[in-house]
Amino acid sequence: MRKRVFSTIVLLCLISLLGCAINTDDKPSDLPVDLPVALSPCVHYDGVLYSYQGDVIYYLPDNAEIIGATNNVGLDMKDDFDSTVEGYVYTNPDDSSSLIFRWKVWDETPDGTEPYLILMRNQVADDIGSNLFALASPKTSAIHMSFYDGTEGISGFLFNPEDDRVSVVESLNRVDAVMVEDWTPDLITYPAYGFMIGSEDGNGYLAFWSNGYLVMRDGKVYLFDYDFGKIWEEHSWRDKHQLVALADMPCGCYLARNESGWIASNMHLSDDVDSPENISITCIEWTDEKIVYELENAGSEDWQYGSYYSLEVLLDGNWYKVPMNCDYNYAFTDECRVLKAGETKRVTVSLTGASHYSNLPEGHYRLVTYGAILEADWRGL
Repeated sequence: MRKRVFSTIVLLCLISLLGCAINTDDKPSDLPVDLPVALSPCVHYDGVLYSYQGDVIYYLPDNAEIIGATNNVGLDMKDDFDSTVEGYVYTNPDDSSSLIFRWKVWDETPDGTEPYLILMRNQVADDIGSNLFALASPKTSAIHMSFYDGTEGISGFLFNPEDDRVSVVESLNRVDAVMVEDWTPDLITYPAYGFMIGSEDGNGYLAFWSNGYLVMRDGKVYLFDYDFGKIWEEHSWRDKHQLVALADMPCGCYLARNESGWIASNMHLSDDVDSPENISITCIEWTDEKIVYELENAGSEDWQYGSYYSLEVLLDGNWYKVPMNCDYNYAFTDECRVLKAGETKRVTVSLTGASHYSNLPEGHYRLVTYGAILEADWRGL
């Protein structure tokens, strides 16, 4: 019987973390009819999972203190503080083993009474782990993994069966993750693994693992005791693709540089460039915020180009591809632009945190767009 209860608790918490509906017939009879229990929160805070299990109060104790906001609302949010719904969480002065949850936005009931949910410390918290991949969507997304042995690598997709994808994500969420502050690429050993999967919020997960360290797309690094090699060996990976550099893996922007600058040995050598005839490119401005340049067509025919560009850096006499920002969610738009014969156009490329590239260290760079090459020295930030 205890095993059945244990399994039920775990299942309910995982469902809540994935944002799935919970049967509203189980809500206490004294709750307002419009209480949105279908979005009952599970909150992960300070290494412990707290979940709503049916207890409600209709007042906030005077000595209750707010400790964070869920779903990235509120400036006081903890790094590991998350939930499936937007709201605020308070300490419960009457019970140290529970927290109090209130919605960020509440539609008042006819009598104006607002309910507060009691979130109980889960009895199986030690087995829940960090839930670092809590919003992963294995039922609707393939898993992409990559492997690198220090010389070359390979990547592939796990499409089916669905149960295998779900099992992998559940095993990741059971691992305790401890954040570290002093990680550098110098700590990387081989083999190394990359992991990608879609998520319910649309952002997706990108992660890199080596030597017991897990690097996430936001740059945070965790001690993460997990056997990615076993996952790689136990499953069949489709649509395989060769990798030639460590920075080709997920989170490559963190793998290719340290405090001293770019690490050539971890980067991808650039391809040869065929420059278009009669097209010149001139640098107008290069700052930490943007690159402004002009394209000129000195020929007699129109030239077609688009929005794509790449940045490369000169290291030890060779050009290397600069990895794009890991937390940038959008690819280049597929569009056709025309530079007419004799025409000049000015183009601005953003280098802020929300763009393809940003925070470039000092170096000699070139911007390549459809074969047109702009070289410039950058002093760094």
